[in-house]
Amino acid sequence: MDLLKPSYATGYAKNASQSAHPNLWDGLVGAWMPSFGVTGNTLKDVSGNGNDGTLTNMDPATDWVATSKGLALDFDNSVHKVSYQTNFQSEFQNSFTFSCLVKFNAADDRDVIFGNYNASFGWLNFERHTSNRLRHVYRNAPSAVVDDYSPVNSVSSGWNFVNFTRQRISITQSRLIYHVNGKEVRN
Repeated sequence: MDLLKPSYATGYAKNASQSAHPNLWDGLVGAWMPSFGVTGNTLKDVSGNGNDGTLTNMDPATDWVATSKGLALDFDNSVHKVSYQTNFQSEFQNSFTFSCLVKFNAADDRDVIFGNYNASFGWLNFERHTSNRLRHVYRNAPSAVVDDYSPVNSVSSGWNFVNFTRQRISITQSRLIYHVNGKEVRN
């Protein structure tokens, strides 16, 4: 299996002095790119912030897989996940964007894309929910839970580039925007 090695030659700058756009990653919390290569039980954060994830209930020998898009992690059951030491609670209190390239195998399955249900305040979850909808559920105040869905059939089986944007208006009010494959599906 050929591995993409992060380097300036492959389009990934190791630091701002090598980058054509040195401010591009300002405010970035993490960048996890399995396509950069197999790293055992760890999903490396290449943002420079050290927010590495740990493969949980996964076998590095079988869950790092080659795809038509490069290397990926295979989350093929409900207990496969990547765990993080950081809960990202303060980041999720503000406006943010979360983007990922994800392949959904079975139609109409529930697949967690990214989540943190363990925090008592500020937890969130992004997932593909029933009827091929995107779901964003989060607690944005001690007693306020927001549970939001995109329209039915917003995503499909196969590869999807998913983008969630939360524009914080106040502690209890936000504007949520979802894009799938470059098309706005919820605003």
